[in-house]
Amino acid sequence: MPVKKTKQAKAASPTYVFFIGVPFILCVALGICFYTFRSTAASDTADLNTVPLNEFSSDMFSITLPDGWAKVRDTDSYATFKNLKETHPESSIAHKKSYHSSIEIRFDSATGKTLDEVTASIVGEYQAEDAAFAVHNTITGVISGVPAQFMESLTTQQGMGLQGVVAVVLNNNRYFVVSCMTTELFWPIYRDLFYNTLSTFHFAAGS
Repeated sequence: MPVKKTKQAKAASPTYVFFIGVPFILCVALGICFYTFRSTAASDTADLNTVPLNEFSSDMFSITLPDGWAKVRDTDSYATFKNLKETHPESSIAHKKSYHSSIEIRFDSATGKTLDEVTASIVGEYQAEDAAFAVHNTITGVISGVPAQFMESLTTQQGMGLQGVVAVVLNNNRYFVVSCMTTELFWPIYRDLFYNTLSTFHFAAGS
């Protein structure tokens, strides 16, 4: 009985391999590039320090932040936090200016000054930079177990009415200023939030 010959599979032509292989390689390459781009973008965002924090701490102090607030870059302060998720009425200047309520912290040497002297100096600095800045209520309290001054203030910037509280406290011949600011419209909502946040400010052991 004659043996039936088996058909051998045809080898793929070079043209076929080219049209199938090249698109596949391009897709893989594009996928790698996209992944690298996304990873780099995520890294860049992290570098901008806009990641939401629950607590900020340093070798000098710690503070618990309101939910959703993020640390942002600001060369004028030691640390600045903003509520990047808040929205303002569309017709408001705050909306047009993309304004965000903020908490700013800075410090410097007290050079032997008392709390009252430092506070008066801070008010003078604010008024020299912003002629509209005015303190309408001063409260004596405590931060991290030591006396502090809380100045509720008003100002106008770029046509926006702003209101907030500036806290001043001394620790080992160093003064700390924590400035909490929002719009006049939001002040009734933020007032308690700001004071609650200030109550979480604690000096680090040995600072």
